[in-house]
Amino acid sequence: MRNAPTHQPRREPRQHRSRQTVDAVLDAVTIVLKRHGPDAVTTNRITETAGVSIGSLYQYFPDKQAIYSALHERHVDEVHQVIERALAERASGSLQDFACALVKGLADVHAADPELHQLITALVPEGPA
Repeated sequence: MRNAPTHQPRREPRQHRSRQTVDAVLDAVTIVLKRHGPDAVTTNRITETAGVSIGSLYQYFPDKQAIYSALHERHVDEVHQVIERALAERASGSLQDFACALVKGLADVHAADPELHQLITALVPEGPA
């Protein structure tokens, strides 16, 4: 019996250059998704857009679903940063000030690229693994 794919990255980038490669791949997927839609996303198109080799892509991501999960995780990280920033900046303020800052920050994150957020949510309905 085969195990179900985990859609996790193969390995985490540790060095600055490795993180740049992963960011380039994620940025390229974003570009391809927005220009051509999910059906047009191929590893070849991703690597061409990112300017990285197919080997570099597969070094970090076993499949497209792992890339989509990483994009979703990137968005989740942005949301966490908004929450942490609102907590840090409004810790001594009123609950109303905190709530207003939090709602504004979350609205800004989601309004920045609603089309991409909607696509990624559809491609990763279970959220990141």
